[in-house]
Amino acid sequence: KLLFEQERTMDRQSELDELRARRAMEDAERKYRQKQLVEAQKKKRDMDTLDMARKLQQQEKQERAQMEMKQKREEYENATRHSRAMAERERAETDYVKKKNSELINNLQEQIEENATRRIALEKEKYQEGSVIKQQLAEERVKLEAVREKMVRDMKIKGIDERYFGEMTSLDINKFF
Repeated sequence: KLLFEQERTMDRQSELDELRARRAMEDAERKYRQKQLVEAQKKKRDMDTLDMARKLQQQEKQERAQMEMKQKREEYENATRHSRAMAERERAETDYVKKKNSELINNLQEQIEENATRRIALEKEKYQEGSVIKQQLAEERVKLEAVREKMVRDMKIKGIDERYFGEMTSLDINKFF
């Protein structure tokens, strides 16, 4: 009986050992599966994080490219605007210079015309003055001739000898003019 008890105890012990071994194995298997699950979850998280980091990096790259394009567009627009303003300023300066040159040319032409008109007027005046003087001299000559004729006649009437007034009759009055 004792042997039977011992066997039974041993059987029970062996069942317990077997149960413990099975439980230990199940526990080890559960831990292994849990470890596999944790590793799979960690791997998925890492992949998700990496994927998100890649997407974020790609988005940042696109944003940088867009910013760069925007800056280049703004630089181009600024350069174009500056170029247009410069061309407009140069055109305005050119127009101003042309206007001033035109005004100067017109003023000079007016002065030239005024000077020519004044010169012509002075020449006409000079010729008219010359004509007036010529006329006055002619009138003076006529008067002197008349005075000489009267004097010669008076002398003849008074009976003065012709040799005294001969010089007067032969005198050329034109020499005095």
